[in-house]
Amino acid sequence: MARRCSPQRRRQANVSCNRERKNKGKRRGREERAQDIVLDGETSLPIQARSKVTTATNSAVHAHRSQAPSSAIRCTRMRSFRSGTMAFADAHAIVANRQNVSRKSDFLRKRTIREMVLDKQHDKWNEYFLSLHDTEVVYDDWLDAYIGFLNTAKHDPIIDLGCGSGNNTKYLVERGFSLIACDYSSTALERIKHTFPGVETRLFDMRDGLPFPNNCTYAVLADLSIHYFDWATTKIVLKDIYRVLKHGGYFFCRVNSINDVNHGSRKGREIERNYYENNGENKRFFEKGQIDELFDTGWNVMSVTEKELKRYEKEKVVWEIVMKKE
Repeated sequence: MARRCSPQRRRQANVSCNRERKNKGKRRGREERAQDIVLDGETSLPIQARSKVTTATNSAVHAHRSQAPSSAIRCTRMRSFRSGTMAFADAHAIVANRQNVSRKSDFLRKRTIREMVLDKQHDKWNEYFLSLHDTEVVYDDWLDAYIGFLNTAKHDPIIDLGCGSGNNTKYLVERGFSLIACDYSSTALERIKHTFPGVETRLFDMRDGLPFPNNCTYAVLADLSIHYFDWATTKIVLKDIYRVLKHGGYFFCRVNSINDVNHGSRKGREIERNYYENNGENKRFFEKGQIDELFDTGWNVMSVTEKELKRYEKEKVVWEIVMKKE
């Protein structure tokens, strides 16, 4: 004859079942909330999710402790742990994916902005050199003081960075030097080809690196062409110039002085120290200390002099720099 359960025992069984269903619902709700918070973009949530799943696990174990054998408790804990681990993995994957998408978007946005700026600068320089097509190419005699250094480089082409309309190109060609005229403006190089047919030309942006092998020349010239960059880019360009020079080779350059007030010094918006944006053009002006910092490693200082340049309508103040690669 089957034994009948007393009403008290049936009530206890019903309470236990209801409690188990309630605890299962709480566990699911906590895990879903943890995932929802992660989906909202909180990168620190795996720790919060771990805390919530641990709480759910302890609750489940406590509910079964008085009624279930130890093996059932271990199974309940393991199922909750596996569920929590999967929640953590999903949370990490979601956060990592969103961070990757964000980085790619930032990279594409910055590249698009840079390309727009470079296109605008390229068009500006092309228009400028196009306006000079009927003017005579003239030069000043600043290189006369360093002709002895230049003569040591006669058996290698001199790399002329930022040759422009050909001021220094004309000076060097008339004195029998071979050179490679380089510029960012295709219009400037077309003029060089027309005026000096025998001169080799290269079209490139110095910010993208110099397209020359290591230790390939004894002389590099940059006349008023490396003061358009931010400080980090300026150092990179100079490092590349050092790379292409042979040991014992010379670097000749002129850059804007901080005292060049007629041509933009201390005018416009200061982007970084002595680097200004004015009328859509970025231009750097150098203090003596900044020049010392740029050439403090790997160079022998041959000459650093502040001088006045009278090539333009208004007087211009520049630094004349000659460095020798150690």
